[in-house]
Amino acid sequence: MFVTGASGQVGWGIAHAAQDAGANVVLPTRSEEARAALVDEFGNERALVANVDFTSVEALERLRDEALERFGALDHVVAPLGAWWQKGNSLDQSSGELRGLLDAYVEAQWRLLK
Repeated sequence: MFVTGASGQVGWGIAHAAQDAGANVVLPTRSEEARAALVDEFGNERALVANVDFTSVEALERLRDEALERFGALDHVVAPLGAWWQKGNSLDQSSGELRGLLDAYVEAQWRLLK
């Protein structure tokens, strides 16, 4: 099972429930700090934790290929990615900030689907 957002509350809970039920989990992260924390939490033979660039389809494909080589199959993708807007009224933000938000959260879903 490929679970994004495992360093957050929803993804973390899904990843734990899946692993507790016997699933192998692939947990991509956006930062080295998150990766290290998840390795401490999940790091065993049934978890693959990797720091990956969510803006790169190629990076996600490499992670997929590594997961398939290690586990043989991935039967689910769970993507509890979502925006946590902390910059006040969205209408007060620049179009560049909106593009950044769309790239980080909306396009990430599209890249995962690919």
